[in-house]
Amino acid sequence: MMDKEQWIEIFKEINDRVPTEEEIQAGVQSGEIIVSDLSAISKVNDSESNATPQVQPQVELNEYVSQNVVEIQNDQNAIFCNSCGTKNYGNNKQCSGCGKSLEQKDQNIIHSIIKRFNVLNYLKYCFDTQRWGILIYFTIAIFLETYYGEGIVGLIALLFTEFLLSNTGQSLICWIVGAKRIDRSDYQEKVQQPVNEIIQKARQKGLNLPDNIEIRMIHNDVPAAYAIGMNKIIVTDSLLENPYFLEPKIMFELHRIHNMAPNLLPVVVGSNIILIIVLLILLITTLFGGFKKNYGDSRNSFWSGSSETKEGAILFYGSIILIVALISICLLFVKSIVKRDAYLSDQYMASIGFGEIHCYYIDTVSEEDGSLAKGYCELGYPSKDKRISILQNNYHVRYTGV
Repeated sequence: MMDKEQWIEIFKEINDRVPTEEEIQAGVQSGEIIVSDLSAISKVNDSESNATPQVQPQVELNEYVSQNVVEIQNDQNAIFCNSCGTKNYGNNKQCSGCGKSLEQKDQNIIHSIIKRFNVLNYLKYCFDTQRWGILIYFTIAIFLETYYGEGIVGLIALLFTEFLLSNTGQSLICWIVGAKRIDRSDYQEKVQQPVNEIIQKARQKGLNLPDNIEIRMIHNDVPAAYAIGMNKIIVTDSLLENPYFLEPKIMFELHRIHNMAPNLLPVVVGSNIILIIVLLILLITTLFGGFKKNYGDSRNSFWSGSSETKEGAILFYGSIILIVALISICLLFVKSIVKRDAYLSDQYMASIGFGEIHCYYIDTVSEEDGSLAKGYCELGYPSKDKRISILQNNYHVRYTGV
């Protein structure tokens, strides 16, 4: 934990910008920022607790409770004016304070529509948290696919992205990496109960998490946990045998869900239908060129002045260069966004007292994990030395290595 000024300086060092008020409030709620007036509040509470309590008559207490219940119900039905903050009761279409029209119902309808679609919800979150890189990348990709694909390819890209972010898409990714549902009752008690307790603890610490987080299991000798989308967490069977790492790993992944970090790769993949098609064409061209390079006629043609082996070599090596270039550009973009999310989750681990064990895990245990799940979920992560150095120097984590 740290004071507001120190937190802002560290935030600017990582993100190269000043935090917004919403991000500062989120830091206060998650316990990363110490509110300066906590001591004054505790003194007031101590003085009130040491004072002699006065017993209210039962009638007055009932009247007090009923009055508060009515006020709470009225506040729930009130519409707040965005301009002046006045509470407006009833079906008034204009604010009683400033006279401006109230659009709260329309805003609620729009908000519910956005919540229904995973892509819109994620893009709104990126806009609120100033993740401009994702918004620009997504907009350019969809625009190009819509423009050159006569609208059809852009629509397919949007639908494919929505599918990958959906519960079905997350289940497909879990199936690809080998994560299975927990059907046995003894495994459910052994796995889901402790993980659900950690999820509940994370909510109490201020993390904004979905209600329907499903736990899936995968066989791996390395104790690990990975968030797949917003509603799936994969745990390895060996993690349950190492309770020392259980809570830190789950908390790290829950903070990634809090930041919607697991949505990045599905959005990048889903919005790049054209890129995927181009890569497939280049892959086929590479195979065709390799075949001609190795088995084609090496004699020069009378008409072209070239041989089949030479043409095959040009196709083979040219396709490989293009594939590497396209993947590298995409990976550079992913790394620039993933780096920020990884640093934020590392900072959160230090703020809740798991900094040292987190450093030990990424320094030693994580290095042994070569699974497909790690390759997908940790694509673009910064180097372990960079992450550990930031935790040591910026957040004062006392980790001295092994």
